[in-house]
Order: sequence, then structure tokens, then C-alpha cells
Amino acid sequence: SDKEKELLFSVADATLGALSRALSKDTDGDAASSGFDALLIWMRLQRRVGTKSDGYGSALGYIVQPVLNPKQTSSVTAEYRSRMGSLLTSSLPDDFVESVILDLFQHEEKLEAGLVSQIDNAVKKHTSSAAVAQIDGLIAVFFLLTNSSASSADLPPSVTKVLSAGSSIKAAKTSFLYSQAMNNALSSNEL
Repeated sequence: SDKEKELLFSVADATLGALSRALSKDTDGDAASSGFDALLIWMRLQRRVGTKSDGYGSALGYIVQPVLNPKQTSSVTAEYRSRMGSLLTSSLPDDFVESVILDLFQHEEKLEAGLVSQIDNAVKKHTSSAAVAQIDGLIAVFFLLTNSSASSADLPPSVTKVLSAGSSIKAAKTSFLYSQAMNNALSSNEL
């Protein structure tokens, strides 16, 4: 009934808001991981019930926050990988993950610039750093490709360059995407 749907909507809205606030303050990795899984499940429920709520917006804000942080400290990059990577590796259906990615772009106008910054960082560091920069860059490329293919938005030039550099055997220079470091990172590090 409409009354039950309205009640479910308000419960999901309140739960998403509370989870977003709690996760923003949490420093326990295991609890944050479980909390993030719960956040995604409640987001999916909110989308099924109908219109997006303030709580859904808070959840999007929580997910995107590390991308927008101009300080690229190890804790910020760990949060970026944890939130964005966990969305990609969740057990939820691909169409839901894609819809959240698209919602993130609609929710935060600076998301593209933040992701391009992650790619630029990976380009600069891929020959001299551990797997971190490559994984972060790969996540950013995936998000930007998903948004571009679903919304017909143009790919930023840095993404096009990364995708085309080293995409053939004859290429003189490879991007981090095709590097040995990326192969090593992917074989040893889950997103």
C-alpha cells in the first residue's frame, strides 16, 4: 500500500543518513567495511522504493568525499580505494552499481575533476611507485568510462590518452593502465 511504501521510504531515508554520519566518524576498518556494505544495501532499497531522498544524497556524499579531498595522503587514498573500490567489487548487481556511479556524477559536479586528478597522479607515479597509484587510476578510469558510456558525456582528454597509450604492441610508451606494475597490482591487490 502507499502508506507502507511511505513508511519504508522514511525508514530508508533515516537509515541512510545515520549510516553516512556514523561511517564518516568510524576509524575501525572492519566496522567501516560492514557499514559500507549496509549502506549500499539501504541505497538499493531506497532506489527500489522510489524517489531519492536526503539520506540517499548523504550516502552519495559519503562515497565521493575522498575523491574531492585535495590532500593525497595515504589515509585519503586508502579511503578513496575503500569506498570507490568497494562499490565496484560489491556483490550487488552491475546495473545498481552503474546507477550509483551515474548518481555520483549527478550529485557532485566536481567528481570528474577529482577522478581526472587520480588519473594524472597515476600517470606521474606509475613508473616509480607501488601499486597504489595504478589501482586508484584504474578505479577513476572505470568511473569515467561508465559515466561517458551511459550519459554520452565526452571522456576527459587524460582518459583518452591513458587508454590509447600502449594499447598496441607497436606503441613506444605505455600508460599505467598497460604497465607491468598494473599487472602486478591486479594480481596481488583487490580493488
